[in-house]
Parts: sequence; C-alpha cells; structure tokens
Amino acid sequence: MIVIHQVGHRSEVYRIYFGLTKMSVSKIDFDLIREHVKSGDYQISVHATKRLRSRQLAIADLEHAIIYGKIIMRNPNAKPYPKCIFLGEDLIKGESLHVVYSLNPQVMLVTVYFPDEDSWSRDEYKK
Repeated sequence: MIVIHQVGHRSEVYRIYFGLTKMSVSKIDFDLIREHVKSGDYQISVHATKRLRSRQLAIADLEHAIIYGKIIMRNPNAKPYPKCIFLGEDLIKGESLHVVYSLNPQVMLVTVYFPDEDSWSRDEYKK
C-alpha cells in the first residue's frame, strides 16, 4: 500500500501532472480513474485504510465498485483536489457502497462507506 500526502499548490500540481491550468480543471476525465484502477495504478489514503478495516471490506470490493459501478457525483472543484463518488456494491453481502476517489495528482482512494438511504436518492443509493 502506498500513501501520499498533499504537496504543493493545487494549480501547480495540475499543471505538472495533468497538463492543466486553473481554467481547464473542470474538464478532467473522471472515467480515467477506472483505467488506473484496472491497471492497479492507484493509491489508498490512511483514512481509507482505516475505513476498509472498520467496515470489513476488501480491495476487491473497491475495485469492483469502480470498474463496474457508476459515477454518481463528480466534483472537479473539490478541495484540495477534484473527486468523484462511485456507486457499487460489496461482493459478499451485495450492500450498496460509495467509493470516493480523488485525483491528487495520482488516483487515490479517499474513503469508502455504506450510503445512508435517507441521505441519497434511490438512484444514488441502490444499483
């Protein structure tokens, strides 16, 4: 497992790693996250590692949610880095699962949680 920390100013990081400027941040292709996950080219934050353990989830659950799930929220202006939420399900119980990934500048798993049915619409809660 690789863990990275926030380094540098946000717009500088985008220019260095994505060839983007402040004006083009909203054009980030969040679907590239799937390609990075398929190839194993992503990182996991310390926070996400703790959540995986506490929720008894495996890396396979996360990868499955990203590769076969759907993006239900894209936020190119999130701070400190753009992020998106994937809706998937855990492989053992079939429960709905939200997986939050960020581009900072690599693809990083930020957190994972079971969505609260009262807080999300039916389409964003259940597949």
